[in-house]
Order: sequence, then C-alpha cells, then structure tokens
Amino acid sequence: MKATGVVRRIDRLGRIVVPKEIRKVLQIHEGSAIEFFVDDKNQIILKKFSRVKEENKNIKAKCSLLEELLHVNVFFYAEEAIVETGNDENSHWLDENLSTSFLKTMEVYRETGFADVQIFSNNASTYQGSIVPVILDGEFFGAFVVLKSLSEIKESDLQQVQLICKLLEKELTQ
Repeated sequence: MKATGVVRRIDRLGRIVVPKEIRKVLQIHEGSAIEFFVDDKNQIILKKFSRVKEENKNIKAKCSLLEELLHVNVFFYAEEAIVETGNDENSHWLDENLSTSFLKTMEVYRETGFADVQIFSNNASTYQGSIVPVILDGEFFGAFVVLKSLSEIKESDLQQVQLICKLLEKELTQ
C-alpha cells in the first residue's frame, strides 16, 4: 500500500470525498461501486468493486463457446479493457493497451460492426468485427467482440452472440 499524502475529514453524514486524482487514476465515476474492507490492523481499505472480475470464469466460458460455434476469435470488453478471451492463445490481449480508435468505437454502447480499426495501441494491425453489448439494469456492462470480416458475419452468427448476451444478462440479474 502506498501513501498518497491526502487526508480527508468525514462529514456529519459519514461521507468521505475521494480525491479527484485518485478517482481519475482508478476510473471511479459517480455511481461507481466501492467495497470496504477492514484488515487485521483495523485499517479501512477501499477497493473499486468490479462485477466483471467476479464473473470472469463465466465470461471466459461464454467467449470459448462463441469461438467454438463461430470459428473466430472472441473477447469480452469492459471497463476500458479486454477482460477475457475465448482461448489461451490470445490471453496476452488482457495485458495490451487499447488504441484510442478502438475505445471510441466501443463508446457506441449498441450492437454495431467495425472495419479496419486498430485495437491495440502497440500493434498497427487493423481488425473487422462486431460488437454485441451486454446491458445490465439499463447500463452498459460490457460487450462481446467478434473478430470476423463483416461480409462473413451471418445473421445467424449475430443471433448466437445475442443469445449468449441475453443468457449472461439473465444470470447476472438473478
């Protein structure tokens, strides 16, 4: 744990303001969930809560299933990163920085296709594919990204991805 040098007082309603610099670095926005922990030294530890990380195994299984069904590479995007891939060969994608152009493509938050988009900032290769979002309680939770030429994606392929999205949405709301 590293000290930030920032001290905040608790107001009369028990609230603490998280400094802007920390919110920016940790990508904490209004409405973000924060977990509270107390360690054995009675120190309070705040941690950004990530529902996506709790669901990694489930998301990986769904990415793998989509890869088997569609015979393409699939990954799951959430929290401005690739959080899961369908196979171990592409697991290095989890550590890659995403390009600005890809992040802008992902800001659409609806089902859409893309062509000739650079996904990784350190790799000039461009990709084609489809983005199928997972919406939870009216909010963008993440999206399955299917890397396949737009001309090769059939309506039945998209229907399978949509079905997996609906299944994940249902599982997450139970």
